[in-house]
Amino acid sequence: MPLTPSALDLALNRCASAESATGPPGPDLGPLAAVAAGPSDSQLGLSPAQLNRRRTEEDKRLAQDLLRSRRVRGSYTVSLAALLVCLISLPFCLYVGLRFQSRLGLSLIGLTMAAAAYEGVMLILLRCGRHRPWLDWVNVSLEVSVVSGAVLLDAHYLGPAYAFTSAPLLLYR
Repeated sequence: MPLTPSALDLALNRCASAESATGPPGPDLGPLAAVAAGPSDSQLGLSPAQLNRRRTEEDKRLAQDLLRSRRVRGSYTVSLAALLVCLISLPFCLYVGLRFQSRLGLSLIGLTMAAAAYEGVMLILLRCGRHRPWLDWVNVSLEVSVVSGAVLLDAHYLGPAYAFTSAPLLLYR
């Protein structure tokens, strides 16, 4: 049943008063909000070539911002996963120290705690927005070196035959 003109006016007035009380609902534009807040292209009086160049520059800047935020989010996820792996492996290091060889267990606990501390610092830096692109290279080299450290500890305490047939080598494949 169609609304009568008076009912339609009443509904429009209610919607308008509700919008003015709470503010108009709008989409979350995120990085596009800064671009949308400026003057429109027609207000600038630019030629079509200048407009195309301006749009291309804005597109490049937005793409770079998107790639940077995705890289930081990926680094954060990897650091969080590595920190969780360190925390999960601590009971196993304790078991090795209590059950087999105490010095090897203490060395593995030290290596695990050092890796966990490093990942914690990385998480803090990423959370504070102090991530730099060169930190990705440092992060990868240190995370790969932890496995080599475990193999070297096995070789030192248990011998090379055990070290090169142990479980940490499976992480290289």
